[in-house]
Amino acid sequence: MAKQATITEIARKAGVSIGTVDRVLHHRGGVSSESRRRVQAILDEVGYKIHLHTSAVALRKQFRLVVTIPEPGPGTYWDKLLDGVRKAVEEYSDIPITLLLLPYDQGDPASCREVFVGIPETEADAVIIGPTFDAETHALCAALDAAGTPYVFVDTAFPDTRPLSSFTADQPAGGALVAKLLHHIVPPGKSIVEVHPSLGGGAKAQNAVQRRRGFLRYFADCAPERKVLESERDYLGADVGGVCVLNSRGSRIADAILREGRTDIKVVAFDLTDENLRCLREGSIFALVCQRPERQGFLSVTTLLEYLLYHHATLQQHVLMPLDIVLKENLDYYFQKL
Repeated sequence: MAKQATITEIARKAGVSIGTVDRVLHHRGGVSSESRRRVQAILDEVGYKIHLHTSAVALRKQFRLVVTIPEPGPGTYWDKLLDGVRKAVEEYSDIPITLLLLPYDQGDPASCREVFVGIPETEADAVIIGPTFDAETHALCAALDAAGTPYVFVDTAFPDTRPLSSFTADQPAGGALVAKLLHHIVPPGKSIVEVHPSLGGGAKAQNAVQRRRGFLRYFADCAPERKVLESERDYLGADVGGVCVLNSRGSRIADAILREGRTDIKVVAFDLTDENLRCLREGSIFALVCQRPERQGFLSVTTLLEYLLYHHATLQQHVLMPLDIVLKENLDYYFQKL
C-alpha cells in the first residue's frame, strides 16, 4: 500500500505553510480562498485522510465519554450496542479515553430520571444516549445543551432536541416492513396481533411507538381487510395467524406460544439478541429485523471523537441503519458477512 503524503509534502506542493495545510484540514479560518483551493486540490490529488489516532496523540488530547443506555444484560440488544462502543474505543486506543457507563432500568422512569439528572455533573466531554422516556430525555438534552456538551442518540432519535448526530433505523419503516412480511406469510382470514408491551408507569418506549405507527399505517393503506389486534397478553386466539413483537423481547412471546403447542402462529420480532436467535434457530420465531446495534455504537464514538478533535462531524445529522430481515436459512451467512 502506498504511503500517505505528509503535511509537509502537501504544503510544499501547494506552495503554502504547514500551518495553512493544518487549518484547511481542520476547517479553521484564516486561509485565503486561493490558498484553500490549492491545498484542497493537492489533498484530493493524493487522497489524503485524517487519522484520528495520530492527530489526537500529537495534540495530547484525552476525553471522558459517558454512555447512558438501558441496562445491557448479557446477550441483549444493548449489550451488543455496547460491544460496538468498546470496539471503537479499542480501535482508537492511542487516544486516551475514559469510558463511563451509566445504565438505567428501561422499565422504570424513576431509575432513568435518577441517572440522567447526575450526568451533567460527570464532567463528560461528550455523551452517548440510548433514550427511552420522553420527559427524562428532553430534560437531559436541555442540560447538555446549556453546558455545551455534545451528545448523540443511538437506537431512537427524539424530536425537539439538538444531538450532534443520531444513529437509528427508520422506526416507522421497520414497523411497515414487519407488517408487510406478516401480511404475506399469514393466510388470508387469519388475524395478526401486534404486541406492544408497556414500560413502567404505563409509558411506551419511543422506538416501539414509532414502529407501531408504521405497522398500522401499512395495514390502513395496503391491507385494510386484514384484522389487526393490539394486545399485551391475548395472542393465542383460534383465528390468530401471526404476531408482531415491536421490541427485542420476541423470545418471551415465542416461548409462550410454543408452550401452548401453537406451531401455526408466525412470530416476527426485532433484534438479534441471544434469546431471539435461539428461537429463530428452533423455529418458534419466523424472522427477526436487525438494526445493527454494534454499528450504531461504533459510529457514535468515532463521530464524537472527530467532533471533539476538530469541532466538526463528517456524518450527516441522522444516520439511518439498514433494516435486515434475518431468517433461519440466512442466519449463518449473515454472521459470516458481519
